[in-house]
Amino acid sequence: MEESVLNVSANPYVPRGLVLPPANPSSTCYDFDIFVSYSHINSSWVEKKFVSVLEDKYHYRVCFHERDFIPGKPIIDNIIDRMEKSLYFIPILTKDFIQSAYCDYEIQIAIDKGKLKEQTLLPVLYGLQCNDLPQTIRHLTAAIYKPGNEQLFWQRITQRLNQHIPRPQNSHY
Repeated sequence: MEESVLNVSANPYVPRGLVLPPANPSSTCYDFDIFVSYSHINSSWVEKKFVSVLEDKYHYRVCFHERDFIPGKPIIDNIIDRMEKSLYFIPILTKDFIQSAYCDYEIQIAIDKGKLKEQTLLPVLYGLQCNDLPQTIRHLTAAIYKPGNEQLFWQRITQRLNQHIPRPQNSHY
């Protein structure tokens, strides 16, 4: 069986200050479990194959730009506000994501806000090779989405999310 998680090699150019003490999810009230960062070119896949599964099947509260950003508010303010109100930052790393100025900006905000630490960042590779990743996140383990391997992918994603997102005791997620 092919592994759906790849340990991206350590990058000597990543500042050591990015590794921060673990967050205490119970000490902060979050409006969202997950902030999903993605290229607008990939929004259909993100909405139908990623966000809908996280919300409908696993019952996570996902911040989805096209639905949850406040109309009329500057995009940069929406990004910062929604990221601060989310426990996890999940960038959907695609070729289009890597080429997007807004997506790069979201990664930089995540770094500045202290979200780029192992317990709150969960990068998802979709159609990319590890060496295509931005230098700022090459050192992290990424979940790899490959058609035909969805069951293992979701098992790995939810296993990671459940480490930091409190679930109801009677939950079967």
